[in-house]
Amino acid sequence: PLYGSSRSAEAVLGRFIFQEFFDTVVILRENMRQNNDIEHQNVLQSMRDGSLQNHVDVLKQRVIKGGGDGALRPNRGDIVTLYVDNKTKAAHNLLTAINLARAGVRVYRCPAFITDKDGNEFKQEREQRWLQQVRTLPDNKTERLSLNLDIAVGMPALIVQNVAVSSALCNGTRGRIWGIGFPPETTFKKIKVDAMDGYSAATFEEASHVPKYVFIKVKDPKFRRFPGLPRGVAPIPATTVHDIKTGVYPITVTQVPITTCFAMTG
Repeated sequence: PLYGSSRSAEAVLGRFIFQEFFDTVVILRENMRQNNDIEHQNVLQSMRDGSLQNHVDVLKQRVIKGGGDGALRPNRGDIVTLYVDNKTKAAHNLLTAINLARAGVRVYRCPAFITDKDGNEFKQEREQRWLQQVRTLPDNKTERLSLNLDIAVGMPALIVQNVAVSSALCNGTRGRIWGIGFPPETTFKKIKVDAMDGYSAATFEEASHVPKYVFIKVKDPKFRRFPGLPRGVAPIPATTVHDIKTGVYPITVTQVPITTCFAMTG
């Protein structure tokens, strides 16, 4: 590790081997995921050092208790809720998006474009049924790309892949969605979306195509102003990841590498 108290022989040797045999090493010195939360940074560092007991009171202050029916609660303001597993995180993000849609916000569901390893779409009825199951996979099984991306202008968002490291547009960078750039041929249909809690539902607009870009506004930008865009707004383009294993067919996925950020795994 670059930082930390580990001085064991294994750690020293590991650092030496890494720096000796890799021609190019990019060291990310700035914590982007918690760059505006010093207290949270200190908690994470204490986890690495094995001294978490010094921060128990801080963690207790960040516990959010559910209601009597066990339903998750939507976020308020810029609060980001931390969970230990992806399933609960995804449920929280979906429930918050549903609450926004019920309040009148236009929420778009953007299904990823999925093909086989040769770029062919799955069109047979049997393949379509299988594809519906694939779309339920969590993003930690798909190189962090959301197979159903639910977004709206103004939502907090998290970049989940390195887009431009030198400009701090990288995995873990947080911001807000400033705009969504769909291809001109995109059409939309209204769909009913149910929450995982079994109680809530709302109407989203499902897009026929993956956005070409989602524009993210970040605080304290490390990049120059893009022509025609306000300061701090960057276009995050759709990306394609090949050979994702699903247990049946390897797939190729095209999606914008972001996720909503009402909740995170910490």
